[in-house]
Amino acid sequence: MNRFLSVVFVTALLAGCAGPAVVKVGQGEAIVGERVVVPSDAAWNQLRGATSGTHSAAVWTTEGLAIDQVNFYVGVKDGEALAQTAGKEQRPLNFKASMQGHEIAALFEALHTRDGSTFRLDKLEPATFLGQQGWRMQFTLVRKFDDVKLSGSVWAAVRDGQLFAMTFSAPALAFYPRLAPKVEQVANAARLKG
Repeated sequence: MNRFLSVVFVTALLAGCAGPAVVKVGQGEAIVGERVVVPSDAAWNQLRGATSGTHSAAVWTTEGLAIDQVNFYVGVKDGEALAQTAGKEQRPLNFKASMQGHEIAALFEALHTRDGSTFRLDKLEPATFLGQQGWRMQFTLVRKFDDVKLSGSVWAAVRDGQLFAMTFSAPALAFYPRLAPKVEQVANAARLKG
């Protein structure tokens, strides 16, 4: 626990020095990536500048990045990388419009394990996301840098050859069960603008 608190403190300290700007997400509806409309209950903060190295259109959190994260991936085109790889030993993270659910699950597994964390896909099932038939994934992740066990969910759909996805992760023991219903409401109500 002391190690976890130390990591959180150092992360917060470093974030305060040169980290991303935190912007409160207003009450009502928020537009993500200029294309997706989602509800907001004003408990969310958006981190601007936290997405370097990823195709994520937005990162939302309620308690801070070390605790909970919701990442939105909006309109990832065929052949585009979901995130940059650090070297030749890392698997490319390129989306292909022909990908099926299990391949998209593998893409998000590779994204979550590029730092050496351990990932387990717990469930993959058909689900509607943005009014489109897609997939819902549930996973368990043991974060490498602090050995914290996280639970997570991914909602994804391919629309007009582009990937739209929303991911959520938080510590499994307390934060995930508390925040999951709120995140589920955001995912279920998400829609394309216009």
